[in-house]
Amino acid sequence: MKLPYRFEDMTLAQFIKLYELDQNKDIDTIDKNVNKLAILSGNSVEAIELLDLKHIRYYLTKINYT
Repeated sequence: MKLPYRFEDMTLAQFIKLYELDQNKDIDTIDKNVNKLAILSGNSVEAIELLDLKHIRYYLTKINYT
């Protein structure tokens, strides 16, 4: 999965979506992380949810800057 591994590699559209996601206090941490990966990878939430948990954890460590 291709992810921006640095803040500088993120697009403005991704930044705006992540900001809106962060402002939503009705979503729990797990769903926020899945949505964050979907936003940054361009994949659907459903595709992210199909990944093994170890892969999700790995990708989350790579985008820890968000």
